[in-house]
Amino acid sequence: MLSMVKRMLPSGSFDAIRQFARLSKDVSLEHKILWNVFSHSAYGYGLLHACIQARKLGIEEVSALELGVAGGNGLVALERFAQLVEKATDVKVRTFGFDTGSGLPPPADYRDMPYFFRGEDFGMDVQRLRARLQGTELILGDVVETIPRFLERHGLPPIAFIGFDRDYYHPTRAVLDALAKCPDELTLPRPFLYFDNTVGLPDTLYNEFTGELLAIDEFNRAEPDMKIARDRSLDRHAVRFLWYQKMYVLHRFTHETYTRYIGSPSSGKLALTR
Repeated sequence: MLSMVKRMLPSGSFDAIRQFARLSKDVSLEHKILWNVFSHSAYGYGLLHACIQARKLGIEEVSALELGVAGGNGLVALERFAQLVEKATDVKVRTFGFDTGSGLPPPADYRDMPYFFRGEDFGMDVQRLRARLQGTELILGDVVETIPRFLERHGLPPIAFIGFDRDYYHPTRAVLDALAKCPDELTLPRPFLYFDNTVGLPDTLYNEFTGELLAIDEFNRAEPDMKIARDRSLDRHAVRFLWYQKMYVLHRFTHETYTRYIGSPSSGKLALTR
């Protein structure tokens, strides 16, 4: 549908295509996400495809997390996407947000990029945010402590998607290390991960020796049975948004369902319920 509209429109009319996608009832949720109709489209993309994976594996409920909530716009978007994705896939989504509640702590060392991030940035009005949420659980405290406790909960649905917006190296590495220790039942075999602080501007200069990219690189070096890799399926699209480059997948090679066949005998298009 969108490819046909694109051919019909003159060069430079990309905004018109997005407007068409926004208003048309014939455009799928997947295409609306890919064409950046929504705010925080990366969250929608990761959650949608994680839930498609879950449904093919016979999993009826999953967890979706945001690490680094700040003002809460991302968490509110994640909650909205959870509702849309539930309708599209029939997989129930529980959403969780993790934050200190008081902004960033002081950087621990150069790996936290103190030339760009500083303590107390990205503060939160906790009560105002709670009033905006419709069921998401907000978990306050240092993720170095809250994530391990969270993963010990009884009856937690497997983690399908995590949005990393914690900025620093140290908390990102701590969360990844906690994920590495998870039993199979606590994650999908291939959960989707979004790392916000991996592509930026000349003042951020994100690199493999500091920040989230360093945490990813060290994780991959340390874990022989699981690796974090970019979602290269997004590279096939002619028009690419910046968030496409920030989408990753955690491949848990020894997960009990990693090798279970979930492919489609057709052309590979999604078979959503609605």
